[in-house]
Amino acid sequence: MCMCDTEGWRAHPGSVGKAIFGEPHVVDEDGRELSAGEEGLIYFSGGQRFEYHRDPEKTAAVYRGEMATLGDVGRLDEDGYLYLTDRQSNMIISGGCEHLSAGGRERISLPISPPSILQRAYTANSE
Repeated sequence: MCMCDTEGWRAHPGSVGKAIFGEPHVVDEDGRELSAGEEGLIYFSGGQRFEYHRDPEKTAAVYRGEMATLGDVGRLDEDGYLYLTDRQSNMIISGGCEHLSAGGRERISLPISPPSILQRAYTANSE
């Protein structure tokens, strides 16, 4: 679980914050941990183990040893702030080597909020 206060977000715009429970790991397709700034699948270790209801295969698929993923793709910066860039389930494997994602085609500009705004939400629809 990550948390980002106003000061942290201003210093790291677009971040979802730093881990306050568990430890984030960004790994490549072979399970190798990536360096700061490199994008990969996000796993967490040190948290409570979970299971998908009546779906042991799905549960097994999200674990790599003691680490688990919810399918988010992103990166960590040098200061340990986490940035989400996509969802694994949104990716299309094209020709075996090209990864396409909705996040790669669409960008939303998130202006920095003044201190009086405590929360902001963005939504999208098909229109």
